[in-house]
Amino acid sequence: MVGLHWGLGLLPAVLVISVICIPYLTKATETSPNQVPGSYRDGAEALAPPVSWTLRKTVVKSAVPGIVTYPVWMQHASPYKPQQYLACNAALLLFVLVLIVIILGRAVAATSRRHAE
Repeated sequence: MVGLHWGLGLLPAVLVISVICIPYLTKATETSPNQVPGSYRDGAEALAPPVSWTLRKTVVKSAVPGIVTYPVWMQHASPYKPQQYLACNAALLLFVLVLIVIILGRAVAATSRRHAE
C-alpha cells in the first residue's frame, strides 16, 4: 500500500477538520449576504454607482462578520463538547490568521514606505 505515512499528527488533523468545516462555511457564506438589510442596497442604488461597487462596498462589507463568525458561533452553541472544542479551535485559527494578515500588511507597508523614500 502506497501512502503518505502521516500517521497521527497535526497535518492530517488539520486537513480532516478543514474538509469537515467546508459545508458549514459554505452555508454561512451563502446565507450571510441575504441577511444584509435591503435599505443598504436601496441606499447604494440611489447613489447610482456601478453594480460591482455596490456589491463590494455595501453588501460584502456588511456580510463579512456573518461569514466569518456564523460557523464558530453555531458550533459553540452546540450541546456537544466536540463541536464546542471545534469552535474554540476555529476561533483560535481565525485569530492567528487575522494576526498573520495584520503583521504581513504592516511589513509590506513598512517595506513600501522605505523604498518610496
